[in-house]
Amino acid sequence: MSDVSRHCRVATIVLASLAIFAGCSPKAPDRRNVTVAFRGVISSLDPIRENTVLSNSIYCNIFEPLVRRDRDMKIVPALAVSWLNPDDRTLVFTLRHGVRFHDGRSLRPQDVCFSLLRARDDPSSQISGSLTMLERVEAAGPDTVRVVTTRPYSILLNRLAEIWIVPEQPGATLPGTGPYRVKDWKAGQFVQLERNEEYWGEKAPVARIRFVAMPDPGRRMAELAAGRVDIAPFLEPSALESRRAAVNANWHSVPGMMVLYLAMDVGRKISPYVALPRNPFQDVRVRKAFYQAINIDAIVKNIMKGHASIATQLVAPKVIGYNDTISRLEYNTESARRLLEQAGYGHGFEVRFDITNNRYPNDVEIGQAVAADLAAVGIRARLNAVDKDRLLRMRDECDTSFYMAGWIDGNADAASAFEFLVHTRQPQLNYGTANGGGYSNPEVDRLIEQSSEEPVPSQRILMLESAMQRTMEDFVFVPLLVENNVTATSPAVEWKPRLDELIHCDTIRLK
Repeated sequence: MSDVSRHCRVATIVLASLAIFAGCSPKAPDRRNVTVAFRGVISSLDPIRENTVLSNSIYCNIFEPLVRRDRDMKIVPALAVSWLNPDDRTLVFTLRHGVRFHDGRSLRPQDVCFSLLRARDDPSSQISGSLTMLERVEAAGPDTVRVVTTRPYSILLNRLAEIWIVPEQPGATLPGTGPYRVKDWKAGQFVQLERNEEYWGEKAPVARIRFVAMPDPGRRMAELAAGRVDIAPFLEPSALESRRAAVNANWHSVPGMMVLYLAMDVGRKISPYVALPRNPFQDVRVRKAFYQAINIDAIVKNIMKGHASIATQLVAPKVIGYNDTISRLEYNTESARRLLEQAGYGHGFEVRFDITNNRYPNDVEIGQAVAADLAAVGIRARLNAVDKDRLLRMRDECDTSFYMAGWIDGNADAASAFEFLVHTRQPQLNYGTANGGGYSNPEVDRLIEQSSEEPVPSQRILMLESAMQRTMEDFVFVPLLVENNVTATSPAVEWKPRLDELIHCDTIRLK
């Protein structure tokens, strides 16, 4: 289906659905209940098993870290009220008094120790890379936790802001300490939260929050117009075309930090999903050809409807480590064809192109556009659109030759992208856990590791920018775009999107 046809179909569904709802009298929504509609929701209530904006938007209401980031992306206390550095490898935290898990148990230092070690060591953990430098963690008193790193690690607080704390003996479920507790849920379909009346902090204004999966954008818009959905984040830009029909919606399109990118298998001599006896992606000329073949201007204009900006690197401009001297390689099909011919692939080749079908706004349409651009230079990219969880497993297990994914630095710091996506895979140190293409550059690795130790912020930033420059010069990653967070909200609620795109439900107000 063409992009034009697809957009027309979505608009038709929206308008038809609105007409149906206009002709009936739906039951008035319960104003003590706020419904948030995503394309999909979590498959697990274990907060180490998923690590995406969608999952963390749910987890952040149930679980809490030792420290968190506020709306301005500054580190502030959470379960820890204070901390100190007795030396350059140690942080000592004082825990907040009066905190209880949802099952009634009091928060103890042992729970923090268990949570950090489990996040680092459990084979199912998707956040192990955040604790690369953790040497040990120990209870140092009835309300004190000591965290020791293997070497000086200047970004430890950033990393700890990503680790949710659970009880040492979790039982059948994993209770949190957050402002909401789980009332009911069904994997991949919905999560029903209710206000934690015993919460240690200010009580959430809204009694109940329901996260629901609505893959179809037309249905999300129709349900919003009918008053049965209150917040619809991460909307496809095509939804904006029908915004006049949803007259009761408030619209937000704000620059985000999610970068969509392409990545290639460069680590193996034979790549599993390329129909050739040798891996063409090990030739930099092929990688550069792929980069120059993509008409990103057309994708931003025609598919994203201008609700995105062109990416030049793996992080967004507001992220620490963004290098503003990096320019995007020009779109040039003739140059791409010459490069392929020089590399011995003048007749092109076929490769499986792995993308998501339920994660990023217009992910399938973008994948189709990329495949069409590559076809214009002789590359037959066979689309393999799969569920987001499956694609992330494929990436993390290197079960891919060529894929499209996204990365958001929730701490507004490029260190996580470097340690997860770029650093050479070193499972024993939790480096490169999301490096699906097997990229390895010793000089980049050195800069990544040195930057995490550097205590002087200005020097650390220079190291990150240098690492970004060298990474992008290898053309293993093709940056596509930085998404805007397009959100529609009901006039019955008051809420503003955050830079990190997380939805903290205790900031939602009923009007």
